[in-house]
Amino acid sequence: MLKERESVVLKKIEDRMISRVNLGFDLEVLSVLDNADASSHQIEALKGRLSSEILLRLLSIASSVYYGSLKRGAVNSFYEAVSRLGMDQTKAFIIILAQQALARGDREIEKVFARTFATAVLGKLLSKEFALREDAARKVELGGLLLEIGRIMILLYRKLYLKEEGVAEADVTDAFIDEVHPQLGVAVVEKFFLPPYLKRILLAESLVFEMRRFALAGVVRLAHDAVTTSFRRFNNKLVLAVPPPSREEGFSIAEMVTEHFRAVGLQQYLQIVRLEETPEEEPPAA
Repeated sequence: MLKERESVVLKKIEDRMISRVNLGFDLEVLSVLDNADASSHQIEALKGRLSSEILLRLLSIASSVYYGSLKRGAVNSFYEAVSRLGMDQTKAFIIILAQQALARGDREIEKVFARTFATAVLGKLLSKEFALREDAARKVELGGLLLEIGRIMILLYRKLYLKEEGVAEADVTDAFIDEVHPQLGVAVVEKFFLPPYLKRILLAESLVFEMRRFALAGVVRLAHDAVTTSFRRFNNKLVLAVPPPSREEGFSIAEMVTEHFRAVGLQQYLQIVRLEETPEEEPPAA
């Protein structure tokens, strides 16, 4: 239960970061993407309502081997990108890339972006290992992408708008962010009409089971905890140990993940280690 002052500060952050910040895209873009009957012409026309930076990143992400470009070719239009990524993933990436642009140059916030992106990737890989259906794997991926969107927004608020709005630094501590960021994430889900199941994923505080398996929220949490541990041990990197490459294999998981991180500009947060190698651990804190 939040104290009165904490609730007031959270409301200020929500109002500024969701309602009054120039995010580099017209909100009409998201409403059109919500329309399952939108024509290819209507969807393609949306690219004029996105900043050039967001549009280029989206095309790069959709063109990566991670989303099947090896078989289906590179993406050359916004409509193709939406078709490749799916409506919900496109909306999530637009929101995330907008926040990433606002945070440019801030190393602390970039680490959170990298961690959530890594959570989405690892969550999708785990989903395949758990033999989840493709639609369930995409839900896990989406949950990972947005798991800490509230934290990112609060960090941006603390960096850009704290003094302007008369909020004291003591009101936006790390402990405060840890406690309230899931609630702000839920507000993002509601504001931008993202799938309701995301609320359960964002609010889950532990591994969640259904009758005989992990719930989707549990898979996301498992991926997030593994990523957090890897970032702590290996100097803010997701370290994946993989077998040596095989000529027969074609594009390996390692190559697909590497290209995907590169498409978002976060390749420095990924380290691929062949099984015969050992990554360097960070020394324990003094």
